Amino acid sequence: MKKLFFSVVSFSLIAACVFAYLLLAAPNINKKRVAVKIPTGSSYEDVLRILRGNNVLKNEYTFSLVSDMKHYPDRIKSGHYILTGGMNNRQIVNML
Repeated sequence: MKKLFFSVVSFSLIAACVFAYLLLAAPNINKKRVAVKIPTGSSYEDVLRILRGNNVLKNEYTFSLVSDMKHYPDRIKSGHYILTGGMNNRQIVNML
């Protein structure tokens, strides 16, 4: 019974670590370099549409989770941004 318990706990810890890596540290840009323009007055949905239209994100779901954690939907800033291939979700949200 103890082996089963430790196996379940170990699996849960490993799964949590993998999810945290995918969420916060894994690169999430499809291209080596992409320029993105966020127009004045854009909503969060507009930003997602722009990123989707330019095929920027590998995983939109993890980007959305980090965006929500960092309150990005309430703080949209217009401008021109250069996103590079090694950027993770945290870096993308911080830049935007």
